[in-house]
Amino acid sequence: MTYPLSRTTRILLLGLLALTYLFPPVHSLATIAKSKCIKSCGDTRKTSADDLVCPDSAYNNTQKGRTVKDCLLCQSTGTAYINDERNDIYTFLVTQKYTVQTCLFDRNDSSISGCQDDCIPLRSVYKTNWYGGSNFTPIYTYCDDAGFQQYADKCESCLRGKNGTYILGNFIDNMVSACTNKPNASEGEIVTLRQPIFQVPASEAVPDESESSSGLSTGAKAGIGVGVGVGGLLIVGALGWFFCLRKRSKKVDAHQYERPWQQENPDAPVLSPDPRSGPPSEMPAEAVVKGPTELEGEGNAKANVGSGGNEGGYAKDKKETPSQLVELP
Repeated sequence: MTYPLSRTTRILLLGLLALTYLFPPVHSLATIAKSKCIKSCGDTRKTSADDLVCPDSAYNNTQKGRTVKDCLLCQSTGTAYINDERNDIYTFLVTQKYTVQTCLFDRNDSSISGCQDDCIPLRSVYKTNWYGGSNFTPIYTYCDDAGFQQYADKCESCLRGKNGTYILGNFIDNMVSACTNKPNASEGEIVTLRQPIFQVPASEAVPDESESSSGLSTGAKAGIGVGVGVGGLLIVGALGWFFCLRKRSKKVDAHQYERPWQQENPDAPVLSPDPRSGPPSEMPAEAVVKGPTELEGEGNAKANVGSGGNEGGYAKDKKETPSQLVELP
């Protein structure tokens, strides 16, 4: 036997669906409090490896990838500055450095496949932690590394020659450009880029679902679809339950207004109510109407008992007078 869901349970289920499908998990990247990019990147001090993506297609087709893309595009023109290690240029470069490190050297990923000879020499540069507790590695320290100077361009070219790793090559190229210009964040300068950050070959380009649609990701659309479908089912179920209750209520009300003999025998004919009386009942014995013959015999008995002529005359008159029918109440 199944029991209908209570109203509170239905509300909780709908709330859970809304939270699950309409509000996906938030991914944040390193930024600073004064930056204009907090909305795009999230107000955190660190970037987690779980927040980063590797394939080119992921920057348009996943929530994590779109967050990285929006954040870096904003930071590339950001001029917020607190100190030499807390500014938009520093967070812009460290996010790209951390992505290259994660995709080429930390994950069991195919990004480096075919480019080991050109990219492995950069391992020590990218594995260096820029954040060391309260200590920060100065922003352009990596520029002086001999391995970076020798292999950065080679690794970049190899990655750009493969399918799916073109953007990783762009990240390395952006770090090379920063070494060339070394912009001063305290003076509001920005990194001069040699090509758009997320530029990919035409053969590899994929539509940006967030722009080609109404601004909703595929996951959000699917979540809304599921939410609407489940909501529709709940509404239909609620309406069905309401009409069942209403129908049963009408039956109960009709039964309450039936007369007792109708409740015992539903097939009994319905009688028109008489405003002068209640339900029909048997007449008392003394009120039973007697026929003319019975009245006649009774009159004779009274005449015989009487002592005078008057009684006899009364009896005679009674005998001759036809009895009147008594109308039932």
